[in-house]
Amino acid sequence: AEDTACSLIVHSHAAYLSVQGPYDLERSGETVTPFTDVAYTDWFSPNVIFVYQNNLFQGQTLATPFEPYSNMNRAMLAAVLSRLAGMSSSPFSYGFTDVPDDAWYADAVNWAAWAGIVNGMGDGTFAPDVQITREQMAAMLFRYAEFAGEATDTVQPLTGFGDGDTVSSW
Repeated sequence: AEDTACSLIVHSHAAYLSVQGPYDLERSGETVTPFTDVAYTDWFSPNVIFVYQNNLFQGQTLATPFEPYSNMNRAMLAAVLSRLAGMSSSPFSYGFTDVPDDAWYADAVNWAAWAGIVNGMGDGTFAPDVQITREQMAAMLFRYAEFAGEATDTVQPLTGFGDGDTVSSW
């Protein structure tokens, strides 16, 4: 009908709309993410939208790249886990010599140390900018699950992994 308006709200990463006859299409509303390097067609797009909308990941800089192909470092995972736990600041200070009080990750790292999720490198440092290893990530996720009250008593052998015999005792 003439002068008829329609709204289409898309909650998934793709939508198709078929219209017959003349029309004007206007895009309005908020963008799902501010990231210029994440397209709706990327296989990881729904996951990036989820972590952004739930304030778990904020991107690499104050600009708009998410950098989905970059490696995660130890500070990044501490920040994600602190956001997941709802911690926006921390009154705690664990004295890691390489975590300045004014670093963007300081509250998250100090909270994670208080919660028993991180232990540092054993020499008084945390190594926030060091790429996190799969082993370190598994340990931090396990400790977070314990902190969150999840069941962690199931044990599985590492024999199914090609590098299972190289896993550290900790």
